[in-house]
Amino acid sequence: MVISSNTVDIKNQINMSNIFLILLIALVTNAFSEFLSWLFIYRKKKYKECKKQIDLLNKKIEFSKESLQGKSKQLDKKIKQQEADLKLLNMEMMKVNI
Repeated sequence: MVISSNTVDIKNQINMSNIFLILLIALVTNAFSEFLSWLFIYRKKKYKECKKQIDLLNKKIEFSKESLQGKSKQLDKKIKQQEADLKLLNMEMMKVNI
């Protein structure tokens, strides 16, 4: 049985068009999902405030670890307290996301 080259070309075109259709559907679905996330989560005031606090606390912790760690027990306790506060803020952020 001999398959003509026209049949093979048509099958390749169909497969390529299906691939592009699937990719297009995936991209549109992803864009819609991101829009919904922005609509229900990222534009909320509580999320923005929590994100700002987390960023600020991360900077404070980095600065404290770089310059102050190991100099005294009191400063080490302060760093641990800041890390505990960061954990609490992260948990609050998770609540906002849900």
